[in-house]
Amino acid sequence: MVVGHRDRVEQEEHPLAVVNGVSMMENRELIRLDVSRLQWPDKDNGPAAEAVQEILYGWVRTSGLEYKQGMHELCLAVYVEAAGSRSRSDVMFREMMEWLYPLFYADGAVSRWIDAELMQCVRPAVAAGQAAAAGPLPLLHPLPLRRVAALLERYSGSHEVWCVRWCRLLFMRELAGPQEYWPVWRAVMRADASARGRVVACVAVVLMVCVLPELCAAQDESEWLGVLLHYPGLRGVSVDDIVLWAAELGAQRQEVPEVPEVGPPVLTLEDRILQQTNREWYAKHKDSDISRIRMEARLQRRVNWRLHQTGLK
Repeated sequence: MVVGHRDRVEQEEHPLAVVNGVSMMENRELIRLDVSRLQWPDKDNGPAAEAVQEILYGWVRTSGLEYKQGMHELCLAVYVEAAGSRSRSDVMFREMMEWLYPLFYADGAVSRWIDAELMQCVRPAVAAGQAAAAGPLPLLHPLPLRRVAALLERYSGSHEVWCVRWCRLLFMRELAGPQEYWPVWRAVMRADASARGRVVACVAVVLMVCVLPELCAAQDESEWLGVLLHYPGLRGVSVDDIVLWAAELGAQRQEVPEVPEVGPPVLTLEDRILQQTNREWYAKHKDSDISRIRMEARLQRRVNWRLHQTGLK
């Protein structure tokens, strides 16, 4: 028996329908609940809320993929950027999900991205013809991100916790509104689809460098996560700087740095970012390793606690 278009639509709209293995009722209820919790730019959000719900529900119905939390925030950002055009928002959201879902929303995707992209950002490039499996290479040049690399290795067991939010929402919570996250999104989407995960990784690493003082001072994994999940924001730099630094880091990943000739030391990308975002901290700690910085932070906390207990502070 051939099912006509009208019959098929009625089946898909049935509250108990299962389309492509996905429960329409469960997804619609979750979408409705999440959309109701959104913070809207306009108090009169009834039509907009309905539009966002239908865009999300339509994507679930036609893609055969389940809705996941976080998509509603992306959809709202797209809807606002499209000036409330439902048709344009629908197209923009579907195009975003084509590459974002397999990168960060699919099962196990974030874990794979951490190994394939994030950790590769802080490792030195491998010379042509030298296999990575051949063992550690002699370090003939300074690591461009030595502090971030040390921290990522130290807290390697917790990366998926903060990466899920940073990546699935494309830095919406870490950056201050659409004026900051849309330039980053555009930079990501300008790249080829196969390179977008790499661009996201480069942006993530640059954002980490900007808050290295707090990350280095973290005494344990809980404090480390606290900084990343409550990102302090950009300091004295624009989002354009973030995009440029991320692009520079991406270019460095494709090249094997040459051994510099004898002469004054060349500042790494990490050094230059710290000079611009945390000048005083960098001047004090530019030659310190992570352990020393953590110890100094711990001692300073004890001093502050003593002063507070004695009423001197």
